[in-house]
Amino acid sequence: MREETLLPIIMIGVIIIIFITIALGVRKTIKRRRQRQAEFADGPERVAKGATGEGTYEGTTYRYKHFKGTDKAPPYFSIMIPCTSTGAFSITPETKFDRFFKKLGICVEIDTHDSSFDDAFYINTNTIPFTRSFLEKTENRRSIQALFQLGFNYLKHDGQNLTITWRRFPRRTQMEIETMEKAVALLVEQGGSLTKITTYETPGPTTWKQKRLFAFAIPILLLVTGIVAMIIGLSKYKPLDAGKVFVDSLKFSLPLLVFFVWFSIRLLRGRSSSHRELIAVFFISLFTFPLAGFGYRAFLNGTLDDSSAAVHQVIVLNKYYSRSKNNYTYYAVVNSWRKPESEEKLRISKSFYNYLKPGSSTITVKTKPGKFGFEWIVDIQ
Repeated sequence: MREETLLPIIMIGVIIIIFITIALGVRKTIKRRRQRQAEFADGPERVAKGATGEGTYEGTTYRYKHFKGTDKAPPYFSIMIPCTSTGAFSITPETKFDRFFKKLGICVEIDTHDSSFDDAFYINTNTIPFTRSFLEKTENRRSIQALFQLGFNYLKHDGQNLTITWRRFPRRTQMEIETMEKAVALLVEQGGSLTKITTYETPGPTTWKQKRLFAFAIPILLLVTGIVAMIIGLSKYKPLDAGKVFVDSLKFSLPLLVFFVWFSIRLLRGRSSSHRELIAVFFISLFTFPLAGFGYRAFLNGTLDDSSAAVHQVIVLNKYYSRSKNNYTYYAVVNSWRKPESEEKLRISKSFYNYLKPGSSTITVKTKPGKFGFEWIVDIQ
């Protein structure tokens, strides 16, 4: 059979196979959908996926939300009732992470003297007398346990609302209305107990809010000033060996990082959320201190250098550019004046790049030795 005849037959065969595959896929999808509809028709009533709404239970209005989830955020189901009080707290299942820092003495949690409750849940609060008054009642602890047995895993009271959330709610599941109504009844019961508590927190001479602000402000301020110093240091006082400047700066930035982490532990310890705040401060500082140390080292190496500039006549050996999303960076490769038979890579402008001819162009480089011994470029002509 000739090739001209064979090709149309192959194409028709491929089209038929694609059509059959699509038809089978559609049929399978319709079948699954009908099965699910039949299951829900015969089973309990459920809340539709992605639904939000409100209802009333014994005179209390509640709101619910089913977030279906995205690629970046997991699904959840939450129920909220209004609840105005003088305190706030959150309760989650206690994790190994929580227990580890409790053993270290960094975080301190309320002890209800109910071992089954204390071992199962972690209580996060800054209004300790208020939360202790609420949890000292057996019926309130049992109510919380009942909520978590329904599948919910995060209870939060912010002083205005009481919210129960099922984090990472199963993607292919719909909340049963009966389960939701049980959760609402338990929330309303707890809300009535919370509104009756009038205990207030007595702030000390230095409150936890001030300590937390101080612990976070230091690395954030250092980060901002360090970035400014680095920009100036790498643009106005361009070091020839930026990598060596960074390594040298670690002699100062790492000991300061260790000291600051120790200081932060002393500052933040003693509260239920201490370990979470300390972890946040640690990771911010882990990035901030080395970056700021490098920035300050490069900046001071140039700005404190009062020596005379040296002039070097060098031949352009090569030139090239690198490309990012919307930007080009141009470089000239020249023979080194510091090491025989070595090369130096110099960043130049586009107009300078177009003018240069490798092998014949000569440029003048002015440098200074640097306050800390790191030679930097004053000018390129």
